[in-house]
Amino acid sequence: MRSVFLILASTTPKSVVMNNLAKITATEIENWGEQGVALCVVDREHLHQLSEGDEAFELELLQTFIEDAEERLRQVHIALTTADGLKLKRQAHKLRGASAGVGVVSMQLLARRLEQEGQDHFQLLKMLEARLEEVRIFTASLIQ
Repeated sequence: MRSVFLILASTTPKSVVMNNLAKITATEIENWGEQGVALCVVDREHLHQLSEGDEAFELELLQTFIEDAEERLRQVHIALTTADGLKLKRQAHKLRGASAGVGVVSMQLLARRLEQEGQDHFQLLKMLEARLEEVRIFTASLIQ
């Protein structure tokens, strides 16, 4: 599987980008994986602004995000297996906020869908786990 890292262009207004990304469905994101493309969306401009240009801090933020996201996804799995809808929504909300905080847009969108009722939650969980793996790969590429 080849990896594609999409970095949002700083010349495109963020509101335009987010409005367009919000139209991406969970099925479309899943289809990207079926086509042999692993997608990791990182808003590097947002991350750069957040870190005030400190690349080491950017790396630390992403590593902290990964650790937190792993725990959130574990909690989501528990909530799904115990049919705890309130816990599911809380964990998805926390994951959505953390993803937005560091500019991991693909996970932010999936977590938002996980919060919504009537979705295939286990499918979304698998997709989130796959996106987190792409964030790990992206983060590792920053170290090299």
